[in-house]
Amino acid sequence: MKQLTILLSAALFISCNDTTDDPLCACHEVQLQAAKEYQAANGDTEKLEAIQEKYKEEVEQCQKVVSELSEEMKDLSKEEKKKKEQEHANNCPAFKELQELKSKK
Repeated sequence: MKQLTILLSAALFISCNDTTDDPLCACHEVQLQAAKEYQAANGDTEKLEAIQEKYKEEVEQCQKVVSELSEEMKDLSKEEKKKKEQEHANNCPAFKELQELKSKK
């Protein structure tokens, strides 16, 4: 869960230009599914470990996506980054649902 939380936090500051084929949104979809499974596990350590193993490769891929997007956006102004973040939030249903889950904690 820690990896997913870190990835989600990093993803809040990143977005993509092409929302029709958005690898970051695909990562949010993976995160959303994993988060739902974590909730359903109700703290069962064995189940949590199985979920973490199940999504291990996807999390690693998403970390690469976030790193690449961070590199692409490093020279943007704070305002430009904020605009891209908002565009991403508006075009990724999984991102919105993750934010709702996060706010319920």
